[in-house]
Amino acid sequence: EPRLLSQCLHHDEKTNSYRAALSSPAFLKTLDRGKPTRIPDSDPDRFGLSRQIARINEKNNQVKPMAWFRNWLGESIEFTLSQTNVEISDAQRTKIQSHLAPATLHSFKARGRFLYMIVDYHDQPADALIDAHGQGLLDPPTRSVTHTADTSYESNTGALLSPEPGTVAHAWRKLGLVDANGAPTTRGKVFSRFQRGEGLVIAAALEDDQYPTEDLVWHLANIRAGHRFADHDDGDSIRLSAAAREAFGTQSHDGYLETGLCPTYGAGAAEAVRAYLEAHLPIPENADYGAGDLERTVSEWLSLLRHITHAPALPDTPRWNELQASSTNLLKIHTKTLQLPPSLPQPLLTHKLRMRPRW
Repeated sequence: EPRLLSQCLHHDEKTNSYRAALSSPAFLKTLDRGKPTRIPDSDPDRFGLSRQIARINEKNNQVKPMAWFRNWLGESIEFTLSQTNVEISDAQRTKIQSHLAPATLHSFKARGRFLYMIVDYHDQPADALIDAHGQGLLDPPTRSVTHTADTSYESNTGALLSPEPGTVAHAWRKLGLVDANGAPTTRGKVFSRFQRGEGLVIAAALEDDQYPTEDLVWHLANIRAGHRFADHDDGDSIRLSAAAREAFGTQSHDGYLETGLCPTYGAGAAEAVRAYLEAHLPIPENADYGAGDLERTVSEWLSLLRHITHAPALPDTPRWNELQASSTNLLKIHTKTLQLPPSLPQPLLTHKLRMRPRW
């Protein structure tokens, strides 16, 4: 979010603490060339950058601007030097300011044989990360958390979190598929309409009333996509994985969940499919997936939508019925994109094997 630098904090790696961005000389060095310099009469102490712009002849006090500074102005510039001040015309000050914006020209300072201008970044905007207190943070440190698949025990209490092999009823209870009396929950009813872990992810998404089914039907392309679409994994479909992990955490159940997602889940596929079908964008040159991967994913996605459309209704679950309607509407548009097999299975072929005895 855009914030003025004067309103932002910078993380000091040496002290591992935050301080006002413009009070940190180390931060000022990252903005532009120049030497960090305290802004005169600033309260609290605020730093800017001083940049060498001219040489001063100590004998006659004549000022010779640096070549790059003359190029800025496109004309000669006259400085009036005194023991306490450096003055230039308003027109020349305005032209210098046009090159510095959105930073501002604060003042000039003669030091030894050189003349410097002091640049103030007080009103310069920057992209900041806003924390829970509304404070803008610049390049805050990040941390990486590694989730392992071994989540059988709760780390603090040691209580059993995932079931031991063979305890199916315990797994159903932990996943919220049945209640304390063994009756199927709404999540369990949705889960029962799918194979393996697909139903867990879809049920978790339906539990979020703020998750429009018009978006969800597109995001379902991730369900069977695999790993090849990671180039797009920062798109809107991240909401689907977030919903699943909100419901199941990082639990793993062999064949059903791997760290909270179904084993075939592929982040980013929904964005690739939508770009292909709606925007007709070509596959990026450096993509990890090819045309065959994309067509297979579209085929699997449409197959999943048809499965949802023809699955039994749940009269007491409006969100499931909305998902069925959204799937039906999308299929009307895209069902002819690929030549898919019909919804109902074809008659099975009968194979006979005749063996001739050898005498």
